Amino acid sequence: MSKFLSVQCAACKAKQTVFGNATETIACAGCGDVICTPTGGRTIVTGKIVEVL
Repeated sequence: MSKFLSVQCAACKAKQTVFGNATETIACAGCGDVICTPTGGRTIVTGKIVEVL
């Protein structure tokens, strides 16, 4: 089941909502660091998952 995740950037602590099965690399809106990387299935989240939406 696919879900949206609220992810907090490890570098600048900004929060961003991302899709759990993202198909492209997602960068933080605040600092530009990569917070999610696609794998073909579930996304690898490099930030902290704050909440499952």
